[in-house]
Amino acid sequence: MKLFVSYARVDKPLCKQIVDKLEDVHEVWYDKRLHAGQAWWEKIEERLAWCEGFVYLLSPESVASEYCQREYRIASEAGKYIFPVLIQARTEIPESLQHLHYANLSEGMEDILTLMNALTSAERTEREAKTTKVTPKPVTTRKPPTPPTEPPSSTQALAQAADALELQQYDNAVFLIKQALAQKPTERIGRMLQGMLTDAETALEQQTYLREAEREYAPIRELITRDATRGLGCAEFVEFQRDFPDYDPDDLAKRCQSVKGSNTSTQPDRSIQLFPAPFGWVEIAGGEGKMKTDESAVVLDVPTQRYWIAKYPVTKGQFAKFIEADGYKQRQWWTEAGWKQREKEQWAQPRYWTDGKWNGATQPVVGVSWYEAIAFCQWLSEASGKKITLPSEAQWQYAAQGTDGRAYPWGKEWDGGRCNNSVSPHKNTVTTPVTAYEGKGDSPFGVVDMAGNVWEWCLTDYNNRRDDINGSSSRVLRGGSWVINISDGFRCDFRYRYDPYDRNYDWGFRLALS
Repeated sequence: MKLFVSYARVDKPLCKQIVDKLEDVHEVWYDKRLHAGQAWWEKIEERLAWCEGFVYLLSPESVASEYCQREYRIASEAGKYIFPVLIQARTEIPESLQHLHYANLSEGMEDILTLMNALTSAERTEREAKTTKVTPKPVTTRKPPTPPTEPPSSTQALAQAADALELQQYDNAVFLIKQALAQKPTERIGRMLQGMLTDAETALEQQTYLREAEREYAPIRELITRDATRGLGCAEFVEFQRDFPDYDPDDLAKRCQSVKGSNTSTQPDRSIQLFPAPFGWVEIAGGEGKMKTDESAVVLDVPTQRYWIAKYPVTKGQFAKFIEADGYKQRQWWTEAGWKQREKEQWAQPRYWTDGKWNGATQPVVGVSWYEAIAFCQWLSEASGKKITLPSEAQWQYAAQGTDGRAYPWGKEWDGGRCNNSVSPHKNTVTTPVTAYEGKGDSPFGVVDMAGNVWEWCLTDYNNRRDDINGSSSRVLRGGSWVINISDGFRCDFRYRYDPYDRNYDWGFRLALS
């Protein structure tokens, strides 16, 4: 069955889990909320016309969402099969859906069978209707009022979006802002709308992170609060903190300290709560063997010791914390060569810092030299009490490539739809949020954005391949960027270099911890 899944963006992680289940049997589409302008809404309408069934993921945010309300009205009026799915227990079911039986996934995926059975029943009805040439009756019997055909003016939409932001209805705010931008507002209003969109997108990312953390945390808390299951709960909490290192409202870490084998004291950097989302560590177990590079004379050893690598590149919103900590004024966080360069150039922030093109809080920070990246790591190490640095070249390649020697993080063959690049027919002009290609171009270990978007500084000296922070010779860059138009530049084994003082609009970095 062809399915359209409607959801509030704060519920996107759970939406992806449900879609993964449905895709085993059905053809599924859901709006990834990545596009703006007229084409964005046209795509939604096109897919609503295409689908046979409408899966509505019900949460307080989706019930209030302008996105979801309009999608539901269109599907309902077109006579599509409607499948409500409760995903948050505190949701007030809309009156127009109360007569329908819904699958309850608010406490886990156990009731997914109810949804699958409903889909199978509807699919059978659809087949029988086509065989007997009888038009199936819509599942819903009440039609919501048809929405007005004219969208609000850009000025009205700006005011409505401001109200939505104040009420913390970020999904609605994004919807209204995109509508307003599609009407080609004046330069001043457009600038204000773009600023509001950045704020709303950033708040949505944080809200989504907290929603998923809360959902994963609740069952672990239930285990830890009981003596008989505390050991199991603490073991699960160790895994949980790798994805959500800054979320522990009930201080479960303290309750687990006395549990043998819980190992919470070795968890990477709970002080990373300094950062806005998205952030997480991915654990990479040590291995053995050799890794080839594109330079036949250079072969790298697989890291033998366990380490962690950041799931995403450092974002502009995260680098801002370094600036707020007076990072450009504190000599102790800079190498000798780096401080001399900072003094000479009078750096007070990354290059392009105030350029709106690179200003999204969840876009990777760009215009940072290797010296600035190292200073950031030194500051964060002091703030967190952990040894945080740039990944070595070998750590970077192993995290991107895994154990099978694949050419690209996702596999053997080039696929331009899996990363931000300019290989024909793609022609991108700017970085994307670090989560934009999550689930599409991830490495075998689940590390995101290792191909495309920005080149990433590594710790390693390009010529002598030493892994230290001293000296002023060229340093390794890995991963390719949005501006590269040759697919080989995105290979896991491709080496690139530049002087440590250079700063460009397609260079960034990610963190490592050992």
